[in-house]
Amino acid sequence: MSLQLICVGEHHDVADVMAIMTAAHIRHLPVVDRGGLAGLVSIGDCVRQISQDHEARIEYLTDYIHDKYPR
Repeated sequence: MSLQLICVGEHHDVADVMAIMTAAHIRHLPVVDRGGLAGLVSIGDCVRQISQDHEARIEYLTDYIHDKYPR
């Protein structure tokens, strides 16, 4: 068993974090900032964020198609 600690920083985006989790077969990652623990992110947090991003994009595109923006 390896005792390798994998961490991410605040500069990592959701896609990076999901790729790291998938490659390492892990479900949680510590987030560090300035050498200290800033939080913990789970795969569920990532999936939830991506889902919210997609919903916002769909809403924006639907409004655009229906011409709901003032000219």
